[in-house]
Amino acid sequence: MRHGSGVIVNDKAKHVSVLILTAAVILSYIDRSALFLLIGEVERDIPMSLVQQSWLLGGGFAIAYGVAAFPAGVLLDRFSRRHILFWAVAGWSLFTLLSGFCDDYVSLLICRAGVGVGEAMLAPGAYSLIRSYYDGRARVRAFSTFSIGNAVGGGIALLVTGALLQFPVSLPGLSSGDASWRTALILIGLAGLVFSFLLLALHEPVHSDAATIVAQPIWPHLREHLGLYAIAYAAQAAMGASLFGFMAWAPSFLISSYNWSASHVGETFGQLQLVASLAGLAMGTLVLQALAARKAISAVAVFGAILACSSGCAMLGFSLVGTDTTIWAFLALMLFCFPGVALVNALALAHITPVGLMARMSSISFILASSIGASIGPALITLFGQGASETGGKPDLGQGIAIGSAVPMLVAALLWAAYALLVRRQNAQSPLEMS
Repeated sequence: MRHGSGVIVNDKAKHVSVLILTAAVILSYIDRSALFLLIGEVERDIPMSLVQQSWLLGGGFAIAYGVAAFPAGVLLDRFSRRHILFWAVAGWSLFTLLSGFCDDYVSLLICRAGVGVGEAMLAPGAYSLIRSYYDGRARVRAFSTFSIGNAVGGGIALLVTGALLQFPVSLPGLSSGDASWRTALILIGLAGLVFSFLLLALHEPVHSDAATIVAQPIWPHLREHLGLYAIAYAAQAAMGASLFGFMAWAPSFLISSYNWSASHVGETFGQLQLVASLAGLAMGTLVLQALAARKAISAVAVFGAILACSSGCAMLGFSLVGTDTTIWAFLALMLFCFPGVALVNALALAHITPVGLMARMSSISFILASSIGASIGPALITLFGQGASETGGKPDLGQGIAIGSAVPMLVAALLWAAYALLVRRQNAQSPLEMS
């Protein structure tokens, strides 16, 4: 079913749809991030090397995500986004559930890849719907609402997973010794399967020019705006590598460096992420709404550069000079800054992308962030941490995070500054305003 065969979307339907999409992205973070806290429990039950752990945390998910993302974007630009998103959420939830029954590394990696395929469809579909629903300041508010899921999803994932680690009930077929991590994954998967039916309540707008939109070719548009897309995509890849690597290994760094339990780290990290990320998103939304009212896309990019630089510096402090007290302050600053950077990326894409191409063009962005970023990010920290290890044994995760996460985020800051300069140069030749 093409978009044009849907029903007319009123304001209430738009708002409800955005809230459902926001809840879906929170669920996606729980499914993808649960292993970040569970990996120690899993490794005791299914022995694996550090390289295998990195592939499980990032690479297996990321490669599957990357392979599926662009085909998903093509489907989402042509057929019912509501039904595609329903099957996507149900599919990745089923693979999360099946992960709890895996007895070997290969089957667990396959399930992880299945989660990646399902999640590859969510963000392009959501971006396409939001791009269809709103423009101007209303679009900033809608993307901001959707970004709440990105901002708090990781924190909620840590809180939920930390609580489920202490879940006292052993499910049928699981031994008491391995029930904790398996129970967590099974219950998370079951919750997702139930939630997936809410996606059927999404509404799709009617496009009066639906046939033209469906037939719109991607390559002429991409060539026309190649410079802006190249910089935005490169920034997204750098941010993805930074954030995925940091979120994958920061809990292990805190556990090993400060001898804190996984449940304590999950609870404290999760609560801090909820508070700091929501505060940062609120600040970012206010600033970006003001810039949208002025149609100042170059200023939006400058704002992204400032936030990315601040986030990268906070990562350096967290990994190199933090104490058992100040480390939480550095973490709070990083979590405060990053949601605004992610919102800048969404607005930059919506600024140069017509609605009929939004799913495909945003899918490329998510391929770079989640496929390249998630596969490279955790591996970079392991690589540089292993190189910094004096004993040749366990890696120095502090050094690994400093090089593998902080440096890519600082590179992203430079790229957003370059985006602003290119927009200003193009504006000097012909006006290029926020739509």
